[in-house]
Amino acid sequence: MSTDYIPRTLVETFRHAAIDAELKSLKLLSRRLQSNLTLLATELQLLHRLYYKNKNQHRGAIFWRNIAEVRRYLEKVTDLNLQDSIPALRNTFYGSSETSGSLKGPWTHFPSRTYLSYRAKQYEMAMKLMEKMSEVCLRAYASFHRSLQSGAFLQLLLMFVAMSSRTRAVSLDLQDTLKKVHSSTQNLLAIASVPANTQSSIGTSASSSMSLVEISEDKPLSVAEMQVDIRQPSPECVKSVKPPWAAGRTPEFCVI
Repeated sequence: MSTDYIPRTLVETFRHAAIDAELKSLKLLSRRLQSNLTLLATELQLLHRLYYKNKNQHRGAIFWRNIAEVRRYLEKVTDLNLQDSIPALRNTFYGSSETSGSLKGPWTHFPSRTYLSYRAKQYEMAMKLMEKMSEVCLRAYASFHRSLQSGAFLQLLLMFVAMSSRTRAVSLDLQDTLKKVHSSTQNLLAIASVPANTQSSIGTSASSSMSLVEISEDKPLSVAEMQVDIRQPSPECVKSVKPPWAAGRTPEFCVI
């Protein structure tokens, strides 16, 4: 998917700290995601060998349907190519859409909202797939246990019991990891959606108030302008204002 970038210089300064925090979180989650996907890939390789080796003998058995279903969901997880998703997302903050080695230094670009929305939908779909796969592994685990009561093919069934249990544990951990990755992606998308004039309006109001202070300080009142005569009001004041002593009030001050 092609990615549009925004240079760091065009991103408001008040957003930099939040972006740094999310990128740091994605770096830690990337290691955890890689570890879980490696475990699932190992289980899939072992299941492939057992599947093709015993397919002709047990294809009619009830428990074999559960093995085929677990295998199908593991292949779906592999097809999502999640192991390169977080490095690709982090690389977009350095102006590259391809996964590279170590990323050093501060980020230099910010991806577009379209790309962040695409990644968020990908992680959301992966979360739903992990949830479904954990349910499938649980059903397979129960089916293998029921088949153990017959006493036939104990070694093979015990191996499938262990594999289904391990696969479900890894899928639950992977689901939790994807939930956190999805949350970080949504936070980055929210940062990109913040209006640009939110912080500038604050700066504008502050600068305008400072300008008013500067104007008042540039032209201080002279001593003549500040003289007040409380003995006799000026003719202009008499015309515009009623005599204060007529209403029994304190005389008004008039600036000369």
